[in-house]
Amino acid sequence: MSSPAITSVIAMMESLPETLQEQVAEHLREYIADLEDERKWDKSFKKTQQQLINAARRAKQEIAERKAKPLAEEIPLQPEAIALPEKDWEIVTSAIANPPELNPRLKAAIKHNKEKDLRRV
Repeated sequence: MSSPAITSVIAMMESLPETLQEQVAEHLREYIADLEDERKWDKSFKKTQQQLINAARRAKQEIAERKAKPLAEEIPLQPEAIALPEKDWEIVTSAIANPPELNPRLKAAIKHNKEKDLRRV
């Protein structure tokens, strides 16, 4: 038995031309796969969260006791030169100066992550 939400989405999709139905179905497949992947990562993170907290506490204690240095003190960051062909350089600088418009999938991902961050606070 389908929920009202699924029934509503199916009715909306059925009103579309078949080519658009296929596009919507493909977007839904990708979105559901992303949700499943995120759920898997969340589950994995929850299993190891306490271990990560303990490791961070140990590292902080070792730094306080001068048994260890923060990584930033150990390895000073140095700028790196990147050599690009002229054509690639133009692509990079153009993308920085004129970023492309966000596509719907990227907008949805940004919104989702902002909501996720708000839930953690």
